[in-house]
Amino acid sequence: MVHKVSTDGIPVDLQLEFWREAINDYFIRFDMKLNSETPSFAAQFIQHTDGPITFSEVVSDGHTVVRKVPGQMDGNDDYYLLLIQRHGTSQIEQAGRSVLMRPGDLVLCHSCSPYSMNMPLAFHHDVLMIPGNIMRHALRTPERYTALAVPNQKGAGRLFMSFIDSLRTTLPELDERSASSVANATVDLLCAALLATPMDEIPLNSSLQQYHLQRLRLYVQTHLADPDLSVERIAIALQLSKRHLHALFDSQPTTLNAWIWKERVDAARRALAAPANAHRSITDIAHSLGFKSSAHFSRLFQSAVGMSPRDFRSMASGEG
Repeated sequence: MVHKVSTDGIPVDLQLEFWREAINDYFIRFDMKLNSETPSFAAQFIQHTDGPITFSEVVSDGHTVVRKVPGQMDGNDDYYLLLIQRHGTSQIEQAGRSVLMRPGDLVLCHSCSPYSMNMPLAFHHDVLMIPGNIMRHALRTPERYTALAVPNQKGAGRLFMSFIDSLRTTLPELDERSASSVANATVDLLCAALLATPMDEIPLNSSLQQYHLQRLRLYVQTHLADPDLSVERIAIALQLSKRHLHALFDSQPTTLNAWIWKERVDAARRALAAPANAHRSITDIAHSLGFKSSAHFSRLFQSAVGMSPRDFRSMASGEG
């Protein structure tokens, strides 16, 4: 399937907002601002969505986009974006690293970690959007390669670029079965190119613990309402072993299971204190946060807060 979006024909004062909504709908959610005070904003993209990955060509006036996490996450936003600079320049920042992209450069970004892209002037990007589980299946810890210049002048990097140049022209001819096979080949070639990155440019594993801890926290916080949330389910979703998940909490003041219940109790405190929830019963709030038993909820709440949910709500509303 092909999607085409352009600001052509959109009233000048609505062009930026139109573009922001289109990017949020077809890519992932960003904050966006212009780099100049010109009234008009010209931008367009064409996106091919056959197969598990998407390929897009984006041509736009200069602007800056910022990806914030976890506020903009909804649990289904785990993607790796490969940016290929065709025209103009871009400054990419993620994970404490910064790279300046010039025509021909490749850079990987991950939607589950904050990053920014500053395109000071008009630019042209090719963008591959790859689901996180596919990347992690093909390459161990692909997040280590974000915001690094991917070598593309020789070897696997050069082969990957030649493949992408050919793909740009043949995509419209691919049927669904072919698109799926080509997507697999694309990811394999990309991983080969990433593995050619000089080892001294790749961050050490010491930063991976914090990264995976952030992923774990984000997943739990966005799935508190699931009564079946468990270490096993988290492990499957994050593609980490249960042993690895527990190890991430070795340096924390509590265990993983205890932290999950604490997050639920904290969320219940906020819900009980919110005037907007005054019409909701305590049982309803407890069930909406994954508690299967009202008695279990009351015991945990009493232990953590020092008073019953009913007394806490009364105090928070000023009635106690």
